[in-house]
Amino acid sequence: MKSFLSKITIFGSIFFTIILAPLLLPITHSTYRMWEALSASNESLFDGKFYPNFNVHKIEVGDLAHHTQYAIPKEVSWQTDAFGFRNSVFVRTPDIVFIGESNIAGSTLDQAETISSRVQAKTSLSCVNLAPYTFDEFLQALAEQVVDKPKYLIFGIIEREIPRLQGFTPKSDGVSFTKKLKRNFYVQTILTQYDRASKYNFYRNLMARLSGSQGDGIQSPIDERMFFLHGQKSVLATDDAFVSNHADRIRSYADYCDSLGIQFVFFPIPNKETLYFELAQLDHQPAYLKKLHKKLLDRNVVAINTLALFTDYKKKQKELLYHFDDAHWNGNAIELMASELATLLSSFKKS
Repeated sequence: MKSFLSKITIFGSIFFTIILAPLLLPITHSTYRMWEALSASNESLFDGKFYPNFNVHKIEVGDLAHHTQYAIPKEVSWQTDAFGFRNSVFVRTPDIVFIGESNIAGSTLDQAETISSRVQAKTSLSCVNLAPYTFDEFLQALAEQVVDKPKYLIFGIIEREIPRLQGFTPKSDGVSFTKKLKRNFYVQTILTQYDRASKYNFYRNLMARLSGSQGDGIQSPIDERMFFLHGQKSVLATDDAFVSNHADRIRSYADYCDSLGIQFVFFPIPNKETLYFELAQLDHQPAYLKKLHKKLLDRNVVAINTLALFTDYKKKQKELLYHFDDAHWNGNAIELMASELATLLSSFKKS
């Protein structure tokens, strides 16, 4: 009996050390970016993609050169709402809903620098950021009463993800009992701890440090400080059928928004390699976004020519629009885009 109890004690101690002890550490302890710290690995646990009800700060570095001499520390704060979205305040009936991917959610950016925060500051329109969210997930959020129908849906997405855009399925209104239960604060707390334990961030980080793992970005041969995600492999095809298919898909989003009485606005975010093609050793600027914008205009989609906007800024200003050590845009790009969106939104009010 004593032997059995001893084994149980030893097993319990090992279980506590491996699984539970790391949960006593700050949630940002074992990651180099806030994104990895707050992202839920099981996306079905919450409405949003992040752990709900957090307000945390961290000195983080970019995803392309972490744990190298080229990593650039950035002090950022993140706040998530009760649904698991990155909002300081969740507005149930907002003027604007933002959807998209990590650039829209604000990876590498402080809470006050996110595109939704800056547009709200410039327009006084209430904004809710649902990113990273697809169009189909936005419809799900409407159906499940996460958010009411907004006046505007603004969809921003990085160039390389546009070919992955999918169709959508209109959803029936209603919230299941399970979904209601998962929105309970105490249930969310338990689910957060469960998901944290399942990610093994502490041990992954420990193994990464022992193995000397570093960011695997592609270093520019022209400026050693600059890193890219895909380099020369980032260039998308420009044949007519390929680009037209993407424009048609985006037009279908706009059509469905029209049927709901929502003004749809689309903007692509150029790949870092597209804007800084010289530093990525590309012979010329990739033409995919130019062709896509023309096809969107032909289809009467309200779209911002972000590439032209950013290219013009690049010619006139010395400041970068993307981080040296990360694939995402920085605060300069956010400010530029927020001003462009504010002007566009103002024109809607006048018309």
